[in-house]
Amino acid sequence: MKRILLIGLCVLFSVSVSGIVYGQTAYLGVGASYNLEGIDFDQFEDDASGLNFRFGIKVNETIALEVNIDQTQQFENIDNSQHFDLTSFSFNGKYIFPFSSSSVQPFITAGVGLLFSKSNAAMAMDETDMGVNFGAGIDLFVTDALALCGSVKYFRAFGDLEDVNFTQIMVGTVYYF
Repeated sequence: MKRILLIGLCVLFSVSVSGIVYGQTAYLGVGASYNLEGIDFDQFEDDASGLNFRFGIKVNETIALEVNIDQTQQFENIDNSQHFDLTSFSFNGKYIFPFSSSSVQPFITAGVGLLFSKSNAAMAMDETDMGVNFGAGIDLFVTDALALCGSVKYFRAFGDLEDVNFTQIMVGTVYYF
């Protein structure tokens, strides 16, 4: 698994560097998220907040490749005595719908990566497993280089974390250079 992610990171880095050299647009983004818990453990039922960081390259006007890092803080159990945090690291593809207005860019996205869990619970959910995500969003350009963004993504883990799934509502900013 780690080897696949390392190879993917190298490919994305290579595409990004070559894209920047050949005039493609790279971007950095940061956002805050609210994560709606869908975890299939009876004792966990609280939602959680989080942060999102991403780096991407627009391959052309409608396709972009991204590296996403999402940090989710403290999904808690019913009496708040136990919690666990999730960090996801994923490679995503992004399809930007072509419209006549370049200031409004709706998109769909999907990706694969790793989810890392860290828990203070007695059931010790400290695990690392593969996961997928998919969703949709919109970028609203304030200037040629700065956009406000919003998205909704669904995350699903496999392996030992197969009961972990959640929906992320994210708002943030993206800077294109």
